[in-house]
Amino acid sequence: MNENKNIKYTIGAVQQSKALEYDLDLKDAFILTYLKELTSKKLIQKVINNNTYYWIDYDALIDYMPLLGISTTKVIGRRFAKYEELGFIKRHLHKSYSKTKGQFSGSWTFIMFEEKFNELFEIGNIANDTTKMDEILEEMGLSTEDTQKFSLEPPRELESSFIRGNSKGQSVKQEKVNNNEASQDFTEGTQKWSVNSPNPINNTPIKTDENFLDKNQEEQLEVIRAKVIKNIFVAKAIQKSFGNSKNFVNTIVIPSIKKNSFDTTCKAFKSLYDCAPYEITSIAGVFYKNLFILKNA
Repeated sequence: MNENKNIKYTIGAVQQSKALEYDLDLKDAFILTYLKELTSKKLIQKVINNNTYYWIDYDALIDYMPLLGISTTKVIGRRFAKYEELGFIKRHLHKSYSKTKGQFSGSWTFIMFEEKFNELFEIGNIANDTTKMDEILEEMGLSTEDTQKFSLEPPRELESSFIRGNSKGQSVKQEKVNNNEASQDFTEGTQKWSVNSPNPINNTPIKTDENFLDKNQEEQLEVIRAKVIKNIFVAKAIQKSFGNSKNFVNTIVIPSIKKNSFDTTCKAFKSLYDCAPYEITSIAGVFYKNLFILKNA
């Protein structure tokens, strides 16, 4: 397939290049986007062999997107079978057994998201054909000074500035940490999994000042922390980078409260609950981005 630089970037939230690669149509793109958005919501779960499966209500999916023109759950079932064949999900059919009737009385489809599912939403770089732009500018009689670049990302030095309390945003060299432990078990909230990855750098909790927060603020922060880690993808990201959510609070949130207002920091922290997996490349980065947006709103 020849790369078309003018191609629309996404359909729904699915990268169009991925949709073309896996021969997905428009309905697939929006169904997969629907599934991605569900991952940040509270869903019925079932753990099988240490893997978490989520119940997907086919009828609710159909009602949610009437423009797809899908009216039966069988059609949805066939599409989910295709997603499983492509390696995006794994399906599990849960059946309930009635002892009084001596027979199975119902069945529900649960799915587990494979890593390949997240790849559908990965953000890359949009090609920028500057040669074509220069030709158009010349035709318009304008110069390159009449163009403007836009960025949704905060400055690169922002994160180190917040972590170290360095208002000038000076770069700080980070020490590499070697960890050869094969795996470790982690329980956060009601979720448990094993992680085979080294402990990250800069994850040592910062000792907070005694009585820095009043009792009411401590309680508010704890409520937010408990809610945020109910999003399994956020909890995994926090565990991978900070060990547990309390380390994340001590290392990232508390220093932010000291530097910024309590309310703004809490809003940025709370917004992590709504993160979808494709958004989480760095959990601290997501936090700082939200904080940056809130501060400049």
